[in-house]
Amino acid sequence: MFAFALWDRRQRQLHLVRDRFGEKPLYYGWAAGNFVFASELKAIRALEGLDNAIDRRSVRLLSARSYIPAPLSIYRRLFKLPPGSILTADADAFRHPLDDPPAPGGRAGSISIRSYWSYRQVVLDRLAEPIADEEEALERLEHSLSTAIKGQSVADVPVGVFLSGGIDSSTVVALYQKHSSRAVRTFSIGFEEAGFDEAGCAKRVAAQLGSEHNERYVTVHEAQQVIPLLPAMYDEPFADSSQIPTFLVSRFAREQVTVALTGDGGDELFAGYNRHFAAPHLWQQLRRVPQPLRSAIGLPLSWLSSQFWNSAAGLLPGRRPQHLGGKIQKGLRVAGSVRNFDDRYSSFLDEWSFEKSPVRGGDTIGPGWDMGLRQECAGHAANDVLRRGLLLARRHPVQSGSRIDGGEPRNPRAVSRSSRGRARRPNSSQHEGARRDGEVYPPQAPPSGDSARAVRPAQGGLCDPRGGVD
Repeated sequence: MFAFALWDRRQRQLHLVRDRFGEKPLYYGWAAGNFVFASELKAIRALEGLDNAIDRRSVRLLSARSYIPAPLSIYRRLFKLPPGSILTADADAFRHPLDDPPAPGGRAGSISIRSYWSYRQVVLDRLAEPIADEEEALERLEHSLSTAIKGQSVADVPVGVFLSGGIDSSTVVALYQKHSSRAVRTFSIGFEEAGFDEAGCAKRVAAQLGSEHNERYVTVHEAQQVIPLLPAMYDEPFADSSQIPTFLVSRFAREQVTVALTGDGGDELFAGYNRHFAAPHLWQQLRRVPQPLRSAIGLPLSWLSSQFWNSAAGLLPGRRPQHLGGKIQKGLRVAGSVRNFDDRYSSFLDEWSFEKSPVRGGDTIGPGWDMGLRQECAGHAANDVLRRGLLLARRHPVQSGSRIDGGEPRNPRAVSRSSRGRARRPNSSQHEGARRDGEVYPPQAPPSGDSARAVRPAQGGLCDPRGGVD
């Protein structure tokens, strides 16, 4: 994984490059009269004179998807460079700030972005030559997973695995243990509430696989104490509730190991969510009813309040799911609005599908879903799963993650140097945290002002090469 900047002295151009899956974050844009870039927004926020407003589009997307998708960031005129991309900025880029970044393959103002690797194209190429034999598919899958796990377990520091007892993390432990000469160290946390406690399952899996298992139970109070720490862990708002247990298990594992493999990303790659099965089933039912009829019935009923539907559901026997009224309301709205399967599936991913966003000024359409592949791996996983695992893990201690997106620099300088020089397979991998003298350390406070490289000409150029650019 890598993110780096290269200053071409002859052409007087700056090149920013991000690894294929976007494991290393890379922000760029315009702030305080400069063209800036950094691997953490914290570094850019440290610039004197920063006055970038909050981007209302990002707030709208956050309320809909629980994260802010690339290329947007929480700030206007600051953007995320897409994975597998190269940005080229001319020497006068600081003079031409943009409200919207160019799409890959396009140019706007003094910058252009091009893709050097496409996740989508790789998938399409493989779909053109599908594997017909199930045994061959299983063998190749195990080989790919084993190769990824063996590669990620190579480290000069202690390595462990987060184990929940589910399919994904259990598979990682099983394959790691298969190729390890010693018992793999596994880590789990448990909760007092039975509905949230997975420690028992993890313990049984660990016993079956023969790992050196470690577990710790945490109280509600301990979990609540993490909440005030969350803003310092992330560069921008992020609404995935599992960030709390991820922090807790990272802190626990750090007592023994520095690197941890995880099963994050498996649900996105292997259709592990309810929506992967519910969406096709529901669409088969809806398509039997003409869309005009669905609209005439569903939309008016969706205007009734969620409180009404909660009260109506209360008349029925049996236990009611949580927030049932709101779910009925959205279901009716979606049923009356969807035109095809893509619409139905997308409604699972956007809280405000077919409804005006409650965020004022945030109605501009944001980055869409790549429904041509019938999956959201490169979008949702890249922006959500790894933002939780990879960004948070460097705050506490242990390096962890799954290879799709996220990651943090080795140090809180503007742009990290290449840490590995190559991207790895998704699903099951380690996160490179910040290092100092061979030890991983979490940045406890925003870096100083010079940590963000403000790129402005010394004498009419984009930056002064004598000052050095990481």
